[in-house]
Amino acid sequence: MVSEDNKLLQEIEHQAQAYWDFMTQREREQYAWLAGIIDGEGYIGIRYHGSSLRLELVIEMTSKEAIDRIWAVTGYRGKILVRARSPKHKDMWRWEIVGQKVARVLRFCLPYLVVKRRQALCAIEFADFQKFARSSRCRVGNIVGTLGAEPYAQLIRERMNKMLNDMRSLNKLGRMEQEVM
Repeated sequence: MVSEDNKLLQEIEHQAQAYWDFMTQREREQYAWLAGIIDGEGYIGIRYHGSSLRLELVIEMTSKEAIDRIWAVTGYRGKILVRARSPKHKDMWRWEIVGQKVARVLRFCLPYLVVKRRQALCAIEFADFQKFARSSRCRVGNIVGTLGAEPYAQLIRERMNKMLNDMRSLNKLGRMEQEVM
């Protein structure tokens, strides 16, 4: 029997495929290129921003032209920073987006992600849950009823913290066990 988590991941992959079905060949090629950049140079994570959790996608590289192309492909300027390094090294360029924009970009890249595929699935799940938790259908008066607001808010915090810990585990540095096929 397929677990609930696997069903959710299958649904996310199915939705990602639906995005691809409506894209032109040129758009698919651009997002395939971007998926390669994310796999090699990207960071997908969930971090605290003040007291709330925030999804982020960061790409750092020495090529400003590649950063400009990422901006053109995604349509998101995001935050672009340059860090000057020693004269022996090229400057480091950083492109960063946060929130629902991350989920949108990852949905387009998902069919071609290899190395960061599990992080992308976790990020999309987080974004979808965060969107639901903030929606009008999930407001205290609409759904909580006699349960009360605090226990429901606690359930939301617990679920989001679980996703944070899952993402941290996926991004953990060091040697990881290889899956046996």
